[in-house]
Amino acid sequence: MSHLWLGLRPDQLSALLQRPSWRGLQKAPKPERWRVLDTADQRHRETPLIVSPTGKGDTGALKPQFDLTRTRWTDGALTLEHLVWTLANGTEHQAAWLRMPVGPSRDALRARLQAMHADARLADPIPVAGVDPIELGYRFLGAETGPRPAKLRLTPDMTGGAVLAAILDNVADGLLLHLPNVVWLRNPVAIHQARVALRRLRAALPLFGVRVDTPERAEAMRQTAGDIARRLGTVRDLDVFCSETLSRAEAEFPTEAGWANLKTVAEARRVAEAQVLTETVTAWDTTNFLLDLLHWRDEAGAQLPSGSGAGEVARTLLADRWRRVNRQGSRMDRIDVPGLHELRIKIKKLRYLVDFTKSLFDPNATSTWESRLSPLQDALGTLNDGASARSLIRGMMPILDKEGAFAAGLLIAWADGRTLRHRNRIQQLWDDLADLPPYWKD
Repeated sequence: MSHLWLGLRPDQLSALLQRPSWRGLQKAPKPERWRVLDTADQRHRETPLIVSPTGKGDTGALKPQFDLTRTRWTDGALTLEHLVWTLANGTEHQAAWLRMPVGPSRDALRARLQAMHADARLADPIPVAGVDPIELGYRFLGAETGPRPAKLRLTPDMTGGAVLAAILDNVADGLLLHLPNVVWLRNPVAIHQARVALRRLRAALPLFGVRVDTPERAEAMRQTAGDIARRLGTVRDLDVFCSETLSRAEAEFPTEAGWANLKTVAEARRVAEAQVLTETVTAWDTTNFLLDLLHWRDEAGAQLPSGSGAGEVARTLLADRWRRVNRQGSRMDRIDVPGLHELRIKIKKLRYLVDFTKSLFDPNATSTWESRLSPLQDALGTLNDGASARSLIRGMMPILDKEGAFAAGLLIAWADGRTLRHRNRIQQLWDDLADLPPYWKD
């Protein structure tokens, strides 16, 4: 059975263990302790020497890197761990997480986990990726940059269940790596990447989920992913507005006095929305969603092979997606701004599908398509940034002062002008894409 880890604030563990739903966890008789030894240049990061902190003996060129202490509580099904890393310079780092088995949504353990999660809100419970404590210790030393989501690898002979399992695993991997930094660091890159992972899932489920399970199950998961993605999207749009759109408009009109007020209001809105996002990520619905996603991954992966292979299915899906994009893009000179927004969404879905299935085709061909899709999507995204700015400003207008409101109007006019300037570039980028032969055709 697979597991999901729930990250917790270590400083709240004592209070958490007093909560009714957590009292059943029994503490291990004594903590486990290790000392990690390596050379000065940490050349043995993959296989360091691990000894007792009290051990003696000649270790030659190997020197202490950090001590690790792990304390455990368990009741058989669940395991709570508190880890402390003490570096050679005396610096201390801590982490805590609950290891939860992934099972059916209606079993008794899931109901118990919901009660435990409610009691754990004081500890900011966040689903996290399972991490090797030794690897994490090296990261604290600055020797590791941290893991990245593994690339999705499909093979032509994989059938429906295996394809869906691989996609769900890839999406879960991305979410679990980025969600902690969404809350703990409020990192704009993590917010963007978590949103992308959810968008990839929403794009995949109507294509692959319904081939393996009921449309209702795929749609329910798609809707939940959309709810979380919208919260991420609001903060992401404010990040782009504050750090890119507003600063570029100000550079065009540097003497305008209202920029300061517009910035203050936008930043306050961003802080408020980031708090709402934190509440969303640490809510039971998000943890339950990931438990459901991983359980479906396990079920899909266990299915017996049946139906068409991944290669045949990919060709059919790519042809259909491209037909939808081409139908609208071929009328580029007659599309209004809302129509360009629709085209951007269709191109994004095509790009996700190309990414999902690229391991099934010639890498040179898929790389060429990605190199043409990416700038077109980015150019259309620039237009969308203007539309997002207009929507955000509409919500800020009641609290802007007179000068701030004037600056907001100036920004909208500047964004509209940029939209007009981008039309010719978008047409050229579309022509470049439309000239490519479809690589998925035999």
